[in-house]
Amino acid sequence: DFVFFLGDNFYPHGVESIQSPRFKEFEKTYAAINRPILAVLGNHDVKGDALAQVAYSTQSRIWRMPNFRYSFQAGPVYFIAANTNCRPDYLFHIHRQLAKASLPWPLVAGHHTLYSSGWHGDADIFNRAYWRWFLEDRVSFYLNGHDHFLEHLRVPGRRTDYVISGT
Repeated sequence: DFVFFLGDNFYPHGVESIQSPRFKEFEKTYAAINRPILAVLGNHDVKGDALAQVAYSTQSRIWRMPNFRYSFQAGPVYFIAANTNCRPDYLFHIHRQLAKASLPWPLVAGHHTLYSSGWHGDADIFNRAYWRWFLEDRVSFYLNGHDHFLEHLRVPGRRTDYVISGT
């Protein structure tokens, strides 16, 4: 039904404005998918005009980023799109959204890792501790980019699956 971009949408320095030709290049590249593309911000996106990526949603047929963070339902899945550039605020946002969720599969999509065997490694101890104490077993999947490879992780005895797709 849709494609999810996990940040660093416009590498290496985001976009300069809503008029950036990179948006048209993006649309041309992905037009054949013929599905909405939902996105979260990555650390490279915020080096440019991050608000332009939100604003472009009003002009595009396929690009969707209704805000820096947002949530929506698709079938039995409750998606929480988090702006992980704003630490630790993104964790509190997820916490608030989970309080509203009554669907069987809550899924969080963000850019930065919580756990990773890649170059960027695990999140700092505060973020991991908050996640583990308040969120981990309440989320079915945590999807992120940031590390430039594919990985699937599980913490033994916990219910959340971690999927890194930083391609």
